[in-house]
Amino acid sequence: MRLDTAIDFLPCWVTTCAIQFNSILLSALSLAAAEGLNEKQLGTASRIVSSAQRLNRMVSDILDFARGRLGSPMPITRVKANLGTLRPGSGR
Repeated sequence: MRLDTAIDFLPCWVTTCAIQFNSILLSALSLAAAEGLNEKQLGTASRIVSSAQRLNRMVSDILDFARGRLGSPMPITRVKANLGTLRPGSGR
């Protein structure tokens, strides 16, 4: 497979993965909120939640990379901000 073909395929694959990871995340959150879980079950559900959240962040990063490679602009929202507050100790 050529690199440009792989990059063209990437957004579709990443979006499909994101849907699956979100399904896992919502199921694990639901399980973790269930009553009557013992400590081991709650720990397992918590690990699934944190793993799914990590995977979602990775998928988002890959999708941003693919957008950049395909020439699609990354979504940017302009907001007014005091840049001094973004870096602790540099604000006045």
